[in-house]
Amino acid sequence: MASSFLTRNSMLAGNMAANLAGILIFKILKNFGVSTPTEQADLIYSQTLWAYLPCALTLWFSITLYYELPIRSVLNKILAKEKIDPALKKKARQRILNEPFFLLSLDAFFWGFAAFLCPFVILANGITGKFLLRIFCQISFIGVINVTIAFFILERILRWGPISLLFPKGGLYKTPGTLRIKIKTRLLAMLIGINIIPLVTLFLMSKGTYTPEISDPELLVIRQAEMLLIYRRAVQLSIISFLSLAFVIVFLVTTSLTRPFGNIIKRLKEIKKGNFEGKINVLSNDEIGYTSDMINEMAEGLKERELIKDAFGKYVAKEVRDEVLSGRIPLDGEQKEVTVLFSDLRDFTPMIEQYEPKESVRLMNLYFKEMAWAIQENNGLVLQFIGDEIYAVFGAPIYDEHHSTHAVKAAISMEQRLGNLNLELEEQNLPALEHGIGIHSGNALAANMGSPDRMSYLLVGNTVNIASRLQGLNKEFQTRTILSQATYDELDVGQMEGSQFLSLGPVAVKGIKEKINMFSLDVNG
Repeated sequence: MASSFLTRNSMLAGNMAANLAGILIFKILKNFGVSTPTEQADLIYSQTLWAYLPCALTLWFSITLYYELPIRSVLNKILAKEKIDPALKKKARQRILNEPFFLLSLDAFFWGFAAFLCPFVILANGITGKFLLRIFCQISFIGVINVTIAFFILERILRWGPISLLFPKGGLYKTPGTLRIKIKTRLLAMLIGINIIPLVTLFLMSKGTYTPEISDPELLVIRQAEMLLIYRRAVQLSIISFLSLAFVIVFLVTTSLTRPFGNIIKRLKEIKKGNFEGKINVLSNDEIGYTSDMINEMAEGLKERELIKDAFGKYVAKEVRDEVLSGRIPLDGEQKEVTVLFSDLRDFTPMIEQYEPKESVRLMNLYFKEMAWAIQENNGLVLQFIGDEIYAVFGAPIYDEHHSTHAVKAAISMEQRLGNLNLELEEQNLPALEHGIGIHSGNALAANMGSPDRMSYLLVGNTVNIASRLQGLNKEFQTRTILSQATYDELDVGQMEGSQFLSLGPVAVKGIKEKINMFSLDVNG
């Protein structure tokens, strides 16, 4: 309850404290600084002030409460977790961001009015003199001090008060019709508070102390000594007061800058590490608040991009994903020396008719998972799963000098993994799986192809066609893996220990004019 009360009344209390501080400073400087030439003038001066201050504070309080009505209404609904009218919420946001400027203007008006009122009342009572101008300057200057103090108090309260409730997601800069407390405004106010005000105060005190004309030289010396002592005490008290004020102002300004910048730096370090969770708490609509909002939006965008990237990686290989997202794959294609591998499950269509659809899909996924691992661990890339067929490439999109060797090693690994998988299936009383593999090396056109809203990274050319045809020839030759002469010539046979290659001679391949020398691969040979 206490917390909600403070939240609703934080700006009002802060400005009230600033005005009371201004009145206190005025009282101190009035006693030690500007004085009036007669007791009657001083009495009128004091009576006018003490009659004006309660009226001014009451009117000030009423105007402030009226201004804050939309703010208080929205805060009450937020704390009560009630539904809020969007128009009312917008109005409350505009007013809370403009409230420091409104309250400062209100303070300046009342102090300015007092500066005109006191000399006018004294003058209306038939008392004249240069001291009236000094009274006007004194009250006006105290008003400047009060507004300066209020500026820093309200600026601080605005950051840590109701802002977080009215703007839980930030975006203060998006609110239309609002003023901004810019960094240069804070620095200018700090300059006024810690430099200009103290110097002007001392100057006015030196000029404002009134000494009545005394004809007796001895009394004049005594009076001058008394005034000098008063002035010395006033200077000492002013120095202590303004040093304390300067310390408070510097603390408020530096923390209002260093803390947000510290949060920004901390958040950027987290983003650099790849942590896109969390947000900077945006508490202002100035340059710092705008920067914080932009970093939050950037982090959200990076988070979404990472999610898309991860999701994209489930449909295409991460190598293709990274190349596509980086823009390094030419949309019009590029010629690459590659090795293409096709793998096809044997007699799987009849098997589908014997099992439930879910069981058939499970069997296919088990097979695809094992084969994909065998391909990927040998620097290969699965381009597509076509029905019960696997279409893979070695050497694209990332160049691989030993693409032929890696393709054959992948085929050997696929055979071994299929054997282990069949042992598992046998334990589950499921039929063993058989497949045929075709491998061919050569030049192919690699490109990102498809429609504008749906693209695929594919290879085009005879290299792809021949690899597909070789895979189909396994049925004719009763083999498991067939590779072309082009692939065999590029092999590092020393890495194929435990495997045997048998020449099948030149064979006519459908769609290809010239016969192709082929080899079968016996993993158990």
